[in-house]
Amino acid sequence: MKLLFRTLLTLFISTAAIAVLILIAFNATYSEQNILDAGFIVGIIVFFAGVIIESRMLKVFRGFGFLVRRLLFNRYHEVSYFDYYQEQEEKARKNRKPGMHYLLAGLLIIVIVTVYAYMLY
Repeated sequence: MKLLFRTLLTLFISTAAIAVLILIAFNATYSEQNILDAGFIVGIIVFFAGVIIESRMLKVFRGFGFLVRRLLFNRYHEVSYFDYYQEQEEKARKNRKPGMHYLLAGLLIIVIVTVYAYMLY
């Protein structure tokens, strides 16, 4: 149920992003071709964000995140990197599928746009 809600919320936000992209990139001309182009661009971005999150590639930036938090927040001044790493691993264990809704939403947008483009042209 949580996955369905997150996927629908991601689809809603992606639809708003498609509208904003059409306003910015295509000078607010809502032709079928512009909608398909903007939908494909947003779908690819959402899908690849889901791939990055689901494959846990964000661990690459964990050291940078620790450095920024240590510089900005007093709570992390006395924390070692090992303790910070364990805290992050604990959070990751609680959320087993962090990027699945992005994968599903991006794939759904790409499929809808591709099928519609195939039917249209």
